[in-house]
Amino acid sequence: MSIAAIISITISGRMVKLSAWGNRGVHVDWLVDAQSWENLVNFDDGSLLNLALFVPAGALLTWTTHRMWTSVVALVTLSLVIEMTQRTWSLGAPDVRDTFANAVGAVVGSVGVAIARRRQRSSKAF
Repeated sequence: MSIAAIISITISGRMVKLSAWGNRGVHVDWLVDAQSWENLVNFDDGSLLNLALFVPAGALLTWTTHRMWTSVVALVTLSLVIEMTQRTWSLGAPDVRDTFANAVGAVVGSVGVAIARRRQRSSKAF
């Protein structure tokens, strides 16, 4: 539950006009701004690379731990730590789209392994 809150705050932080945060005012016009929502799911080459990197990470972690959702949560947490580190120490270009792409990649890899394991178990049963 807390991870979902962190992710939603991180995602909305991308869409909230961050320049207002220093003035103790937060504009929430992003809720009705279609462009803000399009920016979140508009993957560029960097986001696709992040997605491609986290698919095998999700698959390998799920394969070794046998726990799909634990693997996904661990990889999303890792992604958040990476993005926060980039923002804190001005390394690279922190972007919530990267975290979103990483999470999607982790889920795809984890679900792929879960499906493969289920098929493997069901074929052994016969």
